Amino acid sequence: ETSRLDLLRADEFGDLAQLHSLCFGAHKPVEALLRQRYGSPAEGQDGAATGRPRSQVIIARSDSGAPVAAQAMTWIPASFGAKSVSVGMMTLGMVHPEWRRRGLFRAVVEDAARVGWEGGAEVQFTMPNDRSQPAFERFECWESAGARSTFLLALDPGKLVGERVGLGGLGSALGRPLRMASRWSRKGGDGLIELVELERHAPSIDELATRVGHSSRKLMLHRGAAFARWRYVDNPSGVYRFHASERPGGGFDGLVITTTQPRFGTTLGFVVDILSDAPEDRQRQLLRRASRALWEQGATAAIAVGRMEGSRRALRRAGFYDLTSVYPRTFHTYLSRQPTRSGPLGEDFDPKQHWYLSLADFDSV
Repeated sequence: ETSRLDLLRADEFGDLAQLHSLCFGAHKPVEALLRQRYGSPAEGQDGAATGRPRSQVIIARSDSGAPVAAQAMTWIPASFGAKSVSVGMMTLGMVHPEWRRRGLFRAVVEDAARVGWEGGAEVQFTMPNDRSQPAFERFECWESAGARSTFLLALDPGKLVGERVGLGGLGSALGRPLRMASRWSRKGGDGLIELVELERHAPSIDELATRVGHSSRKLMLHRGAAFARWRYVDNPSGVYRFHASERPGGGFDGLVITTTQPRFGTTLGFVVDILSDAPEDRQRQLLRRASRALWEQGATAAIAVGRMEGSRRALRRAGFYDLTSVYPRTFHTYLSRQPTRSGPLGEDFDPKQHWYLSLADFDSV
C-alpha cells in the first residue's frame, strides 16, 4: 500500500484524533484539543481577534484516504529585539505504528517545512520527543538550540517520595531538600495576585510580553494576551491559572502560568511558563506564590523545565531542585533557518545564543 501527502480537511479532525490515540494513547479530549489548536476560527470569528494563529496540518494518506502520518505547522508572531519576526512552530509529528520505517516522518517534516517557508516563516522550531529526536539530528538544515533540564519542588513529600510515584532512590537523594522546600513554598508575598479575568488584564500582559521581548535581545515568541487566550484559556485539555506580580507604577513585571494533572498515581503541578523582567528576588516570590497555589490544589510536587539562565536561577532560589545530576532527562529544541537568510534575523543569528526558550510547551512529563 502506498501513501501521498496532502493537507488535512476541516472534516477530518476525528480521523486525526484516532491517529493521535494510536500513537500516543487517549488520555485527553484529543479531538476537541486538535480542533482548538489547529482548526480554522469558527464561522463569524476573526482569527486575529481570538488570538488563534494560522495553522496547517500536513498528512500522509493511505490508499483508502485515511491519515497515517501528520505534522502541523503553526505561524506565531515573535520578536528579535525590536524587530518583528514570523516563527513557524512544528508540532504533532506522528506516524501510524504500522506505517513506520517507510520514510513518512521525514516526508511530512520536509513538507511542513516547505509550507512554513511559503507561509512567511523566517525561522522554524520543533520540540521532538525521545522517539523523534534522533531524526532531527540526521535531518539536514536542523540544528539544536540546546537542551532543557527538569526542576522539581516537593509540595507534599509524604505523598510524593516512595514507590507510589516510582521515584525509588531519587526520593532518598532529594528527601531533606524537598522537605525544607515544602515548608516555605506555601508562603506568598505582597503585590502578587491571581488573574481571574484575563481580558481585563490584557493590556498589562501585552506590555509585559513586548517589554521582555525587546529587552531580551533574543528571538522570542510574543506571549501576550492573544497567545495566552489561544494556548491556555480556550484549551479544552486543562485548566490554567495565571499568577502575576504587580509593577510599581502599574502593570505587571512577572507572569507565571500553572496547571495540574493526575500522573503516576498522584497530582502533579506544572509551571508551564515564566515571563518576567522583575528582579530575581521578585521572581522567586512569584514562583513561591504559584507553588503555594498548586499545593492548595492538591499537587504533591511542582515541576518546571528550564534552559534560560534567568529562569533557572529564579527556580533554584524558589526552592526548585535541578534534577540534572539524578535525573539526566533533557528536552530538546531544534531550529531551522529560512534558506535565503534575507529577513530581520540577519546572518549573525546564532540559535544557541539568541533563542529565548519559552516554557510554554511544558505541561506534560
